[in-house]
Amino acid sequence: ALAPGMKYKHYAPRKKMLLVENMSIFREVVETLRKKYKVAVLCSTEKAPMFDDPKIILGSEKNLYEVAKNLFASFRKLDTLDVDLGVLQSFPETGIGLAIMNRARKASGMSIIKEMEDIEKYVGN
Repeated sequence: ALAPGMKYKHYAPRKKMLLVENMSIFREVVETLRKKYKVAVLCSTEKAPMFDDPKIILGSEKNLYEVAKNLFASFRKLDTLDVDLGVLQSFPETGIGLAIMNRARKASGMSIIKEMEDIEKYVGN
């Protein structure tokens, strides 16, 4: 049986997506993965300048309603890009941020990065 909340896979991208829950290593995770893979970054307007394309901008960290509104469209966009995987930033879990993170965890299939070593769990070496 599927885990609760995993029933509706049509909300998730077809491409592999990792969710970085430790934002202090977000950039390092992306740079490490980009040495071996074609990676799209799914991030806020504020984080976007740190990364080269391909990137999908979700909206401002100051307006999480905008991020929430763009989340599913960003997963669809990820599937259209010529990349191996997507890396999604995390957002504060207050107010609508709770819903964003709940959807993000489900859409990533619970592929969550909290420390650099976690990368190896989800992508081959």
